[in-house]
Amino acid sequence: MVLPSGKHEYFNPIFCKILSHSCGIFAIEYQSIRLKAINIKSLNLSTMRWLLFLCISMLLFACNNYPKAENPLDAAREFIDACLKGDFDKANYYMLQDKENKAFLDKVKANYKSKSSGERQQYNDANIVILEEDTVNDSTEIINYKNSYDNIARKTRVINKNGIWQVDLKYTFNGNL
Repeated sequence: MVLPSGKHEYFNPIFCKILSHSCGIFAIEYQSIRLKAINIKSLNLSTMRWLLFLCISMLLFACNNYPKAENPLDAAREFIDACLKGDFDKANYYMLQDKENKAFLDKVKANYKSKSSGERQQYNDANIVILEEDTVNDSTEIINYKNSYDNIARKTRVINKNGIWQVDLKYTFNGNL
């Protein structure tokens, strides 16, 4: 847009934050980018597709930004902590992906949501207490743990599949698989 003085009008620097509870909190900042005012009617279809692709790519990148588990204890701790805090997208990231595990995670999620807000806060504030680590082989480890709120001892199996440590949730429910 051209002003009466003959100069182009610019937008102020853009500061964009994407906040998403389900993906965690991520901030993408774009500062000191100055754009010429654009008449939206002048954008062609190709430019609009490119802008849409760019926006979707940034959103997808932000949603999968969990740290990789370096060892079985990291995977178990991240998974358990996510479940205690009600962050089931994060828990799903650290879980071995199969139909049975997804069904069990849905049960855990439904159970969590059925609790009162006070009880959910207690789980959110709870600490993870690792009772024992039992190495089965070089790609499987059993973690015995409890949380500081309900103090119920539980076990979970962590498997290294394709170089990625993931929790096998069905072991927690079915035991010696």
